[in-house]
Amino acid sequence: PSKVVSDESVALCPSYVPDISKSSGGRTFTVEWLNDSGAGRSCCSLKALTDQEVPITVAKKMIGKASIPIQFETANGDVDEDKSFVMSGPLLGPREVYCLPQAPFAVSMGETVNQRNMPFIWLPGQLPYHVTNKSKLKI
Repeated sequence: PSKVVSDESVALCPSYVPDISKSSGGRTFTVEWLNDSGAGRSCCSLKALTDQEVPITVAKKMIGKASIPIQFETANGDVDEDKSFVMSGPLLGPREVYCLPQAPFAVSMGETVNQRNMPFIWLPGQLPYHVTNKSKLKI
């Protein structure tokens, strides 16, 4: 089964990846992800995790069978993927992240907007953000 990765973040964001090995004493690893408007699903590669100092043994233990196998259309052609892990946190909620052979750690902006009901706002001259309480949003 997929494992949990927690997060607390926005745009290029820090996330906290738990070390699930029994001998580690419950360490966490901080990683960053990008808020990707072009990603239909959240994804990353093992390299994207290990480049951010998540040990390969931990990263491999987090990955399990995806809830639904998906074909990704990438710059390098179509990629079929059936492996993923789950991360969760205040902004992202529970989020399945697909493990592609080559990919940065990219979180689907569309999933955040549509599944978490958090509109994305980017006003000229200001930093972009997700609205965490849409009942307070006035346009």
